[in-house]
Amino acid sequence: MTTSKRTLSGIFLSVIMILSIVGGAVTFTGSVAAANEPTAELTSVGESLVNGSETVTVKYTASDDGSVDSATVQFLNDGSVAKGVSVSPSNSEADVAVPTTNGTYSVQLVVTDNDGNTVPSDNVEEIAVDTKAPEIGITEPSEDSDETSPPTIVTKVDDNVGVKDVEVKLRDEKNDFTYNGSEWTSSVSWVDATERGDSWEYETPDGNGTYTVVARASDTVGNDANSELDSSVEFPGDGKVTYTVDPNSPDFNNVSVSVSGPDRIVQVGDDVTVTADVTDATSGIGSVTVDATSLGESETLSLTNDDGVGSVWNKTFTVDKINVPDGRHSLTVNATDEFGLWETLSSSDFTLDTQPNAIGNINVEAGFIGIVEDEKVRVTAENIVDANGNPIDVGTVNISIAGQTPFEPASVSDGSFDTTIDPTKLDNSLSVADPVEVDIAGTGATNGTVELTHEIRALDSGWHVGGTPMAATDVYISGDGTVMTYDKTAAGNWTQVTDAESYLSQPGAGYYFDIISEEARIGYTFDETSSEKAWTLTKGKNLVGAVTDIDGQASATLGDADTTLGSLKGYVAKENGANLKYHIRKDTDGTPLDELVGTKVVTANSKTVLGYSSYIIEVETEGGKPVTYTVGLSGYDPTEKPN
Repeated sequence: MTTSKRTLSGIFLSVIMILSIVGGAVTFTGSVAAANEPTAELTSVGESLVNGSETVTVKYTASDDGSVDSATVQFLNDGSVAKGVSVSPSNSEADVAVPTTNGTYSVQLVVTDNDGNTVPSDNVEEIAVDTKAPEIGITEPSEDSDETSPPTIVTKVDDNVGVKDVEVKLRDEKNDFTYNGSEWTSSVSWVDATERGDSWEYETPDGNGTYTVVARASDTVGNDANSELDSSVEFPGDGKVTYTVDPNSPDFNNVSVSVSGPDRIVQVGDDVTVTADVTDATSGIGSVTVDATSLGESETLSLTNDDGVGSVWNKTFTVDKINVPDGRHSLTVNATDEFGLWETLSSSDFTLDTQPNAIGNINVEAGFIGIVEDEKVRVTAENIVDANGNPIDVGTVNISIAGQTPFEPASVSDGSFDTTIDPTKLDNSLSVADPVEVDIAGTGATNGTVELTHEIRALDSGWHVGGTPMAATDVYISGDGTVMTYDKTAAGNWTQVTDAESYLSQPGAGYYFDIISEEARIGYTFDETSSEKAWTLTKGKNLVGAVTDIDGQASATLGDADTTLGSLKGYVAKENGANLKYHIRKDTDGTPLDELVGTKVVTANSKTVLGYSSYIIEVETEGGKPVTYTVGLSGYDPTEKPN
């Protein structure tokens, strides 16, 4: 071929190539390789969270200049293909089954053309597969629990993704019914629990009986768990819980008290039977007790149910002590069921008779009581027994003197009591010897008397000086001795008083008292709180009794227009202790002298002369007419202790 022919052929080929590029219809025989790879586009994946048994809708596009051989939806986990699902290249969407293994996956579309070119989609979607069911357990109530009110069912649920709902099934064991939220039915029902914090709860309905509860839960992708069936789930709480509800306390039908004696009157030594008819339909009776402290028994004396089946409980005991007064009484019985609920009921009435049939003796350890100076006087009684001869325990007794009670009520124990009288609390109007009265449970019994006085002078043996401050209705002298008064006309200036009580009753009487016994007492009873008397004084020494003091009063009443008062001399005896015990000096033969030891002169305005003491007024006058001296003081209170 010449050079011109080769050139023409080259030009022709070039023209043909240009025509093919611009779209000219040119047909080749033989094989020509594809010039482009296919395209793969993943538009969307329908769900981002599914369970292992679901499918998801995948939208996509697969294309090629030639023809597409295949399209595959791939699920990748950590870069490795966990699952691939073929889809039609000619379609734009397909329902694809997800992997059945829990985890998070990247989803992509992979397209392969007929020339073997494989291209993955640039777009990758994420999807999570949850194949794990929730963990569920019942934490409240506990298995075989005893409830006194309808309990709250508390369910604990855990899930790796999220809990959608929780339900419980309540079954009445007796009737084989389940609760549907409003009533008990024969069909199986589940009720919705409510989420509260980290638990799911359900408030159970009212009603006595035994119940079983089961719980179930679903997560957000539909995985279910049943607390009873999924026993392999490890979670706190039981899968199935049985409990009993009894909100009602026991029911009393009757409580009675019977006495062994025919008169139905309870006394010490009697047998008493307490009977209670009590029931509790659901949980049963746990214990029955009676408060029998009034009859000397325990506050929680147990009754027994002899056959262990019936509703009657009883207890018989012998009364050895009675702690309440006579009259109508009852006992209180307490019944407690097996769940700890209790109820009380008072028994039928019965009569107590604790009247003393005899009091062995009452002893007042003083025959002579001063209302002011005696602070405590002991009073005892023994051998207080009832009609059966049993010692009485009646709690307290009332002890009185002329209707007054200057002390706390005495406590009687085992037929005796021991108490004290406080005479300073007695009414000052008491002025005669009165008996000590003992009143036990309304029955009076008197034994023993006591003399009551307003003032007491406690005296030792020997000579004492004393005085009567105001008129006394009675003077009580205890102890042997001689009462003497100073008489200027008498031999030795002293004379014995033949009627001592009458003499000492006069206001202003002064005296010496010679005590022979080791202890003696002088007491006065006054009817009023003031007294005045004109005491006639003669020339020389006069022994008189003092009032509280002679402040002003002596100077106002001593002397008169016809008599000249030489001087007033008050002689005060030696004081020995707080009781003002005056001692008179005497000769060896026992004859008292006419002077007081430790005498001193006092003026009319002095306040050193004390009540219940005596002193000497020495009158010096030229005339022979006696001087009138008024003793006593208006408003004087005889209940005041002498200083």
